[in-house]
Amino acid sequence: MTVAGDVYTKGGVDIYGDIIAGGGLDWQGNTLDGEVYLGDGFSAKKSNTPPSNVHPHYSSLDLSAVSEAADLVPPELTPIDPTITARIDAYSDSNDNAGTDAVDLANGQCTTANPCTITAGTYYFDKLDLHNTPVTFDTRDGPIRIATAGDVTSNGGNTDIDVIGSNRVHIYTGGDVTIKTTWDSEGSRGDQIWIYGSSSSTVDIKGTAEFYGVIYAPGNQDIQVAGSSNVYGALVGSVSKVAGNSAVHYDFVLKNQDPDLVGGGGVPLTYLHISHNEITVENAD
Repeated sequence: MTVAGDVYTKGGVDIYGDIIAGGGLDWQGNTLDGEVYLGDGFSAKKSNTPPSNVHPHYSSLDLSAVSEAADLVPPELTPIDPTITARIDAYSDSNDNAGTDAVDLANGQCTTANPCTITAGTYYFDKLDLHNTPVTFDTRDGPIRIATAGDVTSNGGNTDIDVIGSNRVHIYTGGDVTIKTTWDSEGSRGDQIWIYGSSSSTVDIKGTAEFYGVIYAPGNQDIQVAGSSNVYGALVGSVSKVAGNSAVHYDFVLKNQDPDLVGGGGVPLTYLHISHNEITVENAD
């Protein structure tokens, strides 16, 4: 953890890992496992004498990465409604649904006993309801593009989504997205599943979801990650909450990759917003 300011702890917290801070450390925790380099002093509830792994007033402190990040300007999160509308209009008029498992998927007939596989092509659904619906996206013969005017929902114990092959799955939705299950790809890459949301879309990733991919919804209403969920890829949009035991892990394979939009555009996936703040760490209990 690298911060420009001070670090405070509360509630007997445990920290495993190194800390680099331009300010000082006010330590009230239990376990401090890692090297700590401070630009200022160390203080603790019981003693101001730092343990051997804490280095206060460290003269060789390097905060250059934080200084560079402080000059970053947030990208313009322009909605991608033209792309969403174009995909819905095009795929509702002409698609590859007929004669494929997409028909069973649309009718809620994909089950553990009758798993569905969607192959390369373009598809349209009024809504993409994956409740207790195991689905494999087979991209070995090319990308898969799906448009839905309604919501994208995956919940239930048998709703894991798997991608095989090296091509991408693109899902364009004019509705909301709720993910409570696992969406994974070969090698657990973060660049093969892309879900695109409109300016009216909300995204909830919760429960014990494991999502390997990109939520791409600049100019959206809200994105929240809660429960014990993990995102391995990227989130692009307005993110109001990453709470509980959840985490977002940026996949560097996405560097310099572009979303599949009508007429190009969009914001980059290499942006990291770092602010200069004091940080307080406290026990979740």
